[in-house]
Amino acid sequence: WEFDGSAWEPVVTRDSPSPRKYLGLAYAVENQRVVLFGGQDTVSPLQDLGDTWIFDGSEWLEVTLGKQPTARRGHAMVYDDNRSRIVLFAGVRGPVFSENSRLADRWETAY
Repeated sequence: WEFDGSAWEPVVTRDSPSPRKYLGLAYAVENQRVVLFGGQDTVSPLQDLGDTWIFDGSEWLEVTLGKQPTARRGHAMVYDDNRSRIVLFAGVRGPVFSENSRLADRWETAY
């Protein structure tokens, strides 16, 4: 769906990320793209996801990076416009929330 300032309109694309929750999402202002990473699928057994998708306003494109974060959910993502970078921080991995499932790493990618 896309919000035009007054109403929501459906956007139909050829491809798109699978349904998920607890994902990370950031808007890269410079090139007007939305970047999505990971989350948790909605089909049992629940699995953490480690895929990256970019939305350009009309189409989703799955991208494969040479080096990327491990699959996770509940992480934070932001676009640092001073450095033109997407920053991802922390999250949780694994089926059960425990002290060992918490992540405190930081990832960046130029964008």
